[in-house]
Formats: sequence, structure tokens, C-alpha cells
Amino acid sequence: MKRDKPGSGKARAPRPRRTPGKRATLGVEKVSDILESLKTQGVLGRSIEVSLIWERWPDVVGMKLMPYGRPLSVKDETLVIEIDSAVWMHKFSYRKTDIVNRVNNLVRRKLIRDVFLVLTQEEKLANPQDDV
Repeated sequence: MKRDKPGSGKARAPRPRRTPGKRATLGVEKVSDILESLKTQGVLGRSIEVSLIWERWPDVVGMKLMPYGRPLSVKDETLVIEIDSAVWMHKFSYRKTDIVNRVNNLVRRKLIRDVFLVLTQEEKLANPQDDV
């Protein structure tokens, strides 16, 4: 047996020899495997899927609608979209089904079941009679 330091009195067990090209796993998982399991089982996966809506917004609504509305949140399988004016809200309302389908195709599963449209705060303040 080898000793740590001369005169220390502590004996050390011999190290096992490693085979070149092979790693000792010792219960260690790849980071990619851990992330994949989190994506499929946990909140991380849902967050990544939801973030794709923001990232790919032009693909979801199209270039004509994109400047006039933006995703605000996703809650209980409902995508909330903030719209700049009542006129554009009307146009978005005709595309609700298409938006749901595009989001679900983007994430490759049924993430969204409905779309809820809200006016921006500036539009609400500019037209207070709409709240009556």
C-alpha cells in the first residue's frame, strides 16, 4: 500500500486502473439527459414551450398582425394577447382558431386551447367610453 505523506501513518487504497476510452459512470447522468427529462416532466418544459410563442410570434400570427398585438401570458391553456386597438382586436378575433393551431403545431402538442384578447392600457385610457 502507498502512503499519503512520508511519516503520516495513513494508508491509502490503490486506485483502480481505468480502461482508456471508457469513463466510470458512478451514477452520473449527462446534463442533456437531465434537461430532457425536465422538459418532458416539469415546469421547465412548459416554460420552454411557452417561450417559443414569444420567440416565434411572427410565425404564429403572421407579419400583418404582428405589429398590432403581442403575447402577454399563458394561463390555464389560454394565450392572452394584448392588442393595440379595437379595430385590430376585431381582426385578431377572426384568427383565434388559426393562432391556437399554429401554437400547438409549433410546440408539437396541445398547449393552448383558447385565445383571450385584451386592449393595451393606452387604448383603454384613450377610449374610456368602451368600459361602459
